[in-house]
Amino acid sequence: MGKEKKNELFLEESEKRYEKLFNSLSEAILIFDAQTGIFINCNKAASKLYGYTNQEFLQLHNKNIMTEYEISKAAIKKVITEGKINIPVRYHKKKDGTVFPVEITPRSFKIKNKSMVFGIVRDITARLKSEENVQKAEDRLRFLTRRLIDTREDECKRISLELHDAMGQALTAIGFNLSNLRNDISDSCLELLDDTVSIVDNMSD
Repeated sequence: MGKEKKNELFLEESEKRYEKLFNSLSEAILIFDAQTGIFINCNKAASKLYGYTNQEFLQLHNKNIMTEYEISKAAIKKVITEGKINIPVRYHKKKDGTVFPVEITPRSFKIKNKSMVFGIVRDITARLKSEENVQKAEDRLRFLTRRLIDTREDECKRISLELHDAMGQALTAIGFNLSNLRNDISDSCLELLDDTVSIVDNMSD
């Protein structure tokens, strides 16, 4: 067997191993030509996620699965320039039209001096739903805490007003009764009476 034939068989075997590994990954992977935007490959997880077969993907432009194409174009330019970026949330579209949130980890590489972009795509619908539920729970807790504080403040005001009214009436009655005693007590007790009336007035204030 000649060297050229051995190299050919080696390349075929390498491609088979690569394809097997590529399709065994649980996360969706998409690869497209950065210049044309046409997909050049996808793994089985991507086909399952988006609902397209591998052959159907090879007929698609990347904008066919994007709902925010202009924003995504800017991200594609950035990943080509910087080599790698992180895209926390984008909204993609499945074959049946379903729009869903994804997190993308894109990278760029070259084939024969042509820039390619591959992206690891994760469906984050469940995660966002969980975060939304946490946010709702936190909002509910804040609302209930505010209600509790408002209720406590209202109760304090009510008690304060009741104390004010009840004590005010009682002190007024005491002051009135003490004033009526002025004519019925000895002169030696008048100073004590005046001090007591003064204390009652201060309490009332």
